[in-house]
Formats: sequence, C-alpha cells, structure tokens
Amino acid sequence: MHAPPAPAPCPTAPELVNDFAGAAPEIFVEMLTVPGFLNRVGHRFHMNEIFRFGGELGRAAESMHLAYMTAMDAKLGVLRVFPEPLMRRVYDVLAAQLSWPKIIDADTGALDDAQKAQHAIRANERMLKRLRELIADTDGVEQLKALEAAAAIIEQQTAELRTPTPETATATA
Repeated sequence: MHAPPAPAPCPTAPELVNDFAGAAPEIFVEMLTVPGFLNRVGHRFHMNEIFRFGGELGRAAESMHLAYMTAMDAKLGVLRVFPEPLMRRVYDVLAAQLSWPKIIDADTGALDDAQKAQHAIRANERMLKRLRELIADTDGVEQLKALEAAAAIIEQQTAELRTPTPETATATA
C-alpha cells in the first residue's frame, strides 16, 4: 500500500493571508456580533444596510468554513460572533460601494498614547469577560488550562497598560 499523496497547496491561501496579514498580528482575535460591530462605527444604518452587511459577512464566514460561535445578548438573544478582522474587511469593501463612513483606527495617530491605552484596556476587559464566561462553561481540563492561561496573559497586559510609563506620565502631567 502506498501512502496517499500530500495535498496540493491551496492557490488562494497566499491571497487570504495577504488580506488579513496586517489585520490581527495578536494571538487573540476579538469576536464581535454584527450589532456590536456596527455600533462602533458611529453611524445609524438602515435595516437594508444591516441585512446586506450581515449577509455578506455570513457568506464570507461560511465560505472560509469558520467555526459557528455564538454569544448571548439580553435584548436579541443568541447571536453569531465573527472575528473582528473579517468584519472589518467586509465592512471596508461595502463602505466603498455604499458610501458608508470609514472606520478610524486608534492607531492612526489621531489619539494620544493615553487614549490608545484606554481603548486597549476596554478591549481587553471585553475579552476577559468573554474568557471568564468560557471558563465557567468549560468542562475539559486542557481547554480550561488554555483559557486560564489566556486570561492571565490578558490580565497582565491590562495591568501593564494601567501602569503609567515615563512617557505617559509626562504626557498627562
């Protein structure tokens, strides 16, 4: 018996990597719901625009075979969550077509270091909240260890962001 041949590399893999290469170099990727993402934009979307964004995002996620992950919302119930870099990519494509407002990143230099730190702290707190929910719902020992290690890393990063450095201490003084 011969071993099966190794699978050929996917010709679109480099394109996919290039699309998201600069989007999320971190180990952890923030997961958001469609309403949560659109609320960050600061624009009131028409229902048809929400349908279009959600539909395109869902098709993109399905075509990439992303895991089906959900989160609970008090008003809307169970919602699917998507990786923020994918949502940003779909939004950017639709924004160009539909004249939606551009998303201004905290890394554009428009914010000072203290404001960037506050944005990062809030993002870390959201991620910690979700990790704690997952820790409470996890039964597997290995998964629990991994989630706890991730939470510890994020807590450490958040503490470092809260500790003033000489640069931020002089900027706020």
